[in-house]
Amino acid sequence: MRWIKFPIGLLLFVIISSQLVHAASFIPTNDQQILETLPDDSPPPRYLSAADFVSKTDASNLEDTGQLLERAYLQGDPRALGQARAQLDQTTDQSTETLMLKARALQSDHKFTEAKALLQQILSQDPAHPDALLTLSSLLVAQGQFTEALSYCEKLDDPTLRVYQLACSAQIQSMTGQLTPVKQTLSGLAAVAPGLDPSTARWIYLIQADAALRSQDATLSKQVFEAMDGQTVPALMARADWLLSIGQYEQVRELLQDHTDKDALLLRLIEAQMKLGDPKAKQNLALMKERIEV
Repeated sequence: MRWIKFPIGLLLFVIISSQLVHAASFIPTNDQQILETLPDDSPPPRYLSAADFVSKTDASNLEDTGQLLERAYLQGDPRALGQARAQLDQTTDQSTETLMLKARALQSDHKFTEAKALLQQILSQDPAHPDALLTLSSLLVAQGQFTEALSYCEKLDDPTLRVYQLACSAQIQSMTGQLTPVKQTLSGLAAVAPGLDPSTARWIYLIQADAALRSQDATLSKQVFEAMDGQTVPALMARADWLLSIGQYEQVRELLQDHTDKDALLLRLIEAQMKLGDPKAKQNLALMKERIEV
């Protein structure tokens, strides 16, 4: 199940004041001007020139594409998604593994129609393909098509995939208000999560955090945040959403003040700053407005 990542689908809307000054596109004045500093843990450059990129992007060199997609999700780094998409655009390989990567990249870029077509192509050849079933279900959840999404969870009838089937169904049940039974299911899944691969364990904890938020269960919230990794973007989003829901705006500001480079976290920081009357809220709104325009 290494290709599937399961972010909780949340829709966010930001209203930006019309009084903010229009931000013009920034154009560097010389080749030496620094536009952005990459994170300290960024991987080394893979390509030194355009020719080098084209010569190396074939099916045999797509092993790191999944890692780039993982980085884009966990760190909120759009550059990683862009590089993954560029690699995939260069290959003519039509293997199931490559099609799954393409579907994941398209889904991450909110190109749901194209992603769905690729997943249906895989399922037409292998109706029980677990990664395709789970990815299609997660895509439908993001679109609010919960009944159809659940039907794909239920097709995971292999006993060895029981954890995935339960978690897939639990995510949808949590989002449709079936909180009491789903929290019992999630409790059992969380008990086995430490023995699962990190991606699956993270998925379970995020579903559990979402259920805690929806039911305003402080005990469950404390339990899941103690178990969950602390510094990935999905984990920070979940923690910030909980703190915002209980009015702990100071804690949100402290948690996210060093993460203004991640749009999803910046939105939550702005909300906390506005609640606190922090003058930096206007500055960050201007920053977000500029990013949206770009």
